[in-house]
Amino acid sequence: MRTFVFSLALLFLTFMVTAQAYSECPYGKPRVHCYVNPCEDWREQWNCANIPNARCVPDYCGGCYRRWYVGRMHVFEGMG
Repeated sequence: MRTFVFSLALLFLTFMVTAQAYSECPYGKPRVHCYVNPCEDWREQWNCANIPNARCVPDYCGGCYRRWYVGRMHVFEGMG
């Protein structure tokens, strides 16, 4: 019985890791390597379309992009 439970747990963990790896980039976009973090420029950090509370989150799916959020709400995106 322990072996069965352990096998199920291992199968579940393998599925979760695999699903997470594929869900990082939606719509089949490849994850790319950027030489610089798209959010690294400090001037852009504080100037997102005049939205003072916006924070920059890098997006490496299909290119080097920056996405701007206020809380969990996506408010703007731009090229890195």
